[in-house]
Amino acid sequence: DWGASEAVINNETGLLSSASKPDLFTQNIGLLTINSDLREKMATRAPIHIRDNHELHKGYSTLESRLNNLSGAPA
Repeated sequence: DWGASEAVINNETGLLSSASKPDLFTQNIGLLTINSDLREKMATRAPIHIRDNHELHKGYSTLESRLNNLSGAPA
């Protein structure tokens, strides 16, 4: 299992469940079905988290800056 856990904060921006645990996936869907506060919290936090931590140009800019620092090249 990989991928989603890099973008989702469990219980904050989404609910994670391993592919090897389909019962947990079913449980998570059920929880979202009955808990509107949790749905709204995650719906609000998820796009902010993605925008702040997984935006392509920001990520490349950070990577470029760190590589320049390592190589001694000017930023």
